[in-house]
Amino acid sequence: MKRFKRIGLGLLLLLAACSKKDRIFKRLSIPFFGESKKEEIQKKYFAPNITIWVHGTSLWPFRILKRYWTSSPTLIKVSSMKQNYYLRKIAETLSASSLNYPLEDFYFLRWSGKLSVSDREETAAHLYNAIKELLEKYKDKYETTPTITLITHSHGGNVVLNISKVADKDPDIKINNLILLACPVQKHTREFVNDGVFENVYSFYSSLDFIQVLDPQGLHYHPSFKCRKPKGESILSGRSFPKHSKLCNVKIKINGKGVWHTQFLSKEFVTILPQLINNLDRWREEAKESNYFISVLLNKKSAKKSKSKQKL
Repeated sequence: MKRFKRIGLGLLLLLAACSKKDRIFKRLSIPFFGESKKEEIQKKYFAPNITIWVHGTSLWPFRILKRYWTSSPTLIKVSSMKQNYYLRKIAETLSASSLNYPLEDFYFLRWSGKLSVSDREETAAHLYNAIKELLEKYKDKYETTPTITLITHSHGGNVVLNISKVADKDPDIKINNLILLACPVQKHTREFVNDGVFENVYSFYSSLDFIQVLDPQGLHYHPSFKCRKPKGESILSGRSFPKHSKLCNVKIKINGKGVWHTQFLSKEFVTILPQLINNLDRWREEAKESNYFISVLLNKKSAKKSKSKQKL
């Protein structure tokens, strides 16, 4: 019986990985350590750019990671973290790759990371209030409204999407850019990308990422939900969101291979993320399309040659 269950689960995963959607195919060759900052100087905002990273579900037992998983959702400034923490290295890598993610205005959201719909909803309310307080501080200091970018991994994306359920939202508060990395697309949150609080949404996924779809939506809903599994819906989570003018669904490959769930947190991916966003903005303006398939060739050899020439 167990064998049949495993086979069934394997078939479901295979079907999820092989689902086809109309996409615009793009191929990019990117120097791994490209000088993207020079290209972005003219694009830098006059107002401060606040970046908030929201981690996903806590699946690991290691204490070094548990330090930033807490039952009381809290924003923590990157500059207050020790330099050897991996989460700080992610922020430093992103900041070094683009002017739009300054390290001095980079924050992480600490939350429980529990595989719980109710926890994600409660965390969303805390996050919204924290953003509201942060904006007030920045307005007082700079006398202008900052730009807000939220970058999420896995179920951190569903935490942020639940902001749309917060009652009495301030219409002046906007999330200018929401970047979802490997977010499990679920029935009860997938339409939230259309909420007015989000101005631009970028959702990156890979058919090689089985963890993204493994969360059995409907089996662990909040007790207040009457329906355990929406009729006609897959028991597994999805990979991409319904089309919308503000949204980019992006299937990604790097050097001809799909991207694993944790690889979205790697230096390799974080380094090229700003360049992917810049290209998507340009393509979307030209083609008015929501779904993309990007095959990235990381040209590490040419990057090394250019560095050696600079030394000479």
